[in-house]
Amino acid sequence: MKHSKKYLNFYIAVLMVVSFLCFFSQNTSAATYTGTLNHNTYVYDKSGKRKTSYKKLFKGEKVTLVGNLTSKTVTNPYTSMPYTRSQYDGLPVNAPFYFFVNDYGQPKKMCYVSYRMIKKQPYYNMGQGNYVKAANVGHIGKYAVYATELTLTVKRDAHLYNYAGNPISQMVKKGQKVRVDALLNLKNYNVSSRVYCFYRIKGTQTYIYANDTKRPRIDLQFAETIENRQKEQDRLHSKN
Repeated sequence: MKHSKKYLNFYIAVLMVVSFLCFFSQNTSAATYTGTLNHNTYVYDKSGKRKTSYKKLFKGEKVTLVGNLTSKTVTNPYTSMPYTRSQYDGLPVNAPFYFFVNDYGQPKKMCYVSYRMIKKQPYYNMGQGNYVKAANVGHIGKYAVYATELTLTVKRDAHLYNYAGNPISQMVKKGQKVRVDALLNLKNYNVSSRVYCFYRIKGTQTYIYANDTKRPRIDLQFAETIENRQKEQDRLHSKN
């Protein structure tokens, strides 16, 4: 009788462990998400080779993305800096190339769907060995996708600017590539129109006027600065 009870307890313990492992596995398995293309694209294999057996996909089409969703709570959306790659320290990858902000409820969350690096470029998994370039997916679900950093092409010879929005002697040439990590309005409140915005050149406190660069397929998220937020509040207060 004692042996039977001992074996029974052992089997119960084994079943509990198996049940826990099954539950854990179900909650960490990949899910599917709907992406919307922002550009015509092809389907690729895991090596980045185009799959000629698949038709060309067109801008506006929906595609299924298979992967895990990683999110990080936005503790203070009104900082003087935008959401940059360094803010993802400690997550499964050092930083995502692209992300979206889930603003449903509070607090807001910065999210990204897992991707595969192929030839130094991120690709989303579409299942069954099919991949699409992440740069060609402009929305995930209802949310717009943003880049954490960009390499932009200068479209005309132009001066760079300081944080006050004043031109400096340093210049860039037409066709030159610049790496940027912030998009903000240096003067006119928090107007996010490209006409009023500047990109911060990565690793510096110098800026390039947005309209002096070619528009990227996926842009950086506009950063509402503390200074411009205060200007806007002062302007609204003066009207009352």
